[in-house]
Amino acid sequence: MLAAWGERWRMQGAMPEEVEIKLDKILQGADPPQSEPAVAELLADAGFEPPLRFFASLFWGAWMAKRRSCGRVPLRAIAGVDLHRRRAYLK
Repeated sequence: MLAAWGERWRMQGAMPEEVEIKLDKILQGADPPQSEPAVAELLADAGFEPPLRFFASLFWGAWMAKRRSCGRVPLRAIAGVDLHRRRAYLK
């Protein structure tokens, strides 16, 4: 996704050095998962079934997942991924 941002800036006339500076600024403090399977793995480790992506843009994504049941009644929840701490959580 970062490559898409870089290409967008290049198409608008940004020099390679400018693109690198902008990309570095985006990545300061961010440590996003490298792929959609990485997000699924974070959610699985937190006890969720495979997620369904319902939104994606150049830098953001959103998934829905059901928490694995603890008996007969499945728990339904909205799961998120804390990109900074690289862990999944339940809301």
